[in-house]
Amino acid sequence: MAMLRPDEAIRTIVAELAALHPEDQRAILGALGETERQTVELFLREYGKLFDTAFINSPADYDPARLSDWMQQLLQRNAEKRGSMSPLALETLLKCVAAIHPVMRPQP
Repeated sequence: MAMLRPDEAIRTIVAELAALHPEDQRAILGALGETERQTVELFLREYGKLFDTAFINSPADYDPARLSDWMQQLLQRNAEKRGSMSPLALETLLKCVAAIHPVMRPQP
């Protein structure tokens, strides 16, 4: 396996940390020293901006009428930032939902 450049390694670590449940993130961040924790939190905030609801605020690529009530509620809670999913997990779920239940657009 090829070695990652330092900037790639940091991006990989931050992406993996961002995908964790918030409780797991807190546990990992709590084990760091103050300066390290602040640096990693800065990286996480910058990483989060990459996903900052751009995909949520765009027109839905899925047909919400074909989703169960609980799935609609889960997506809505997380779109409003009241859920516990990481931005990466939410983006992945939205892509899966769109692939399974795409919006049926009229054919020209």
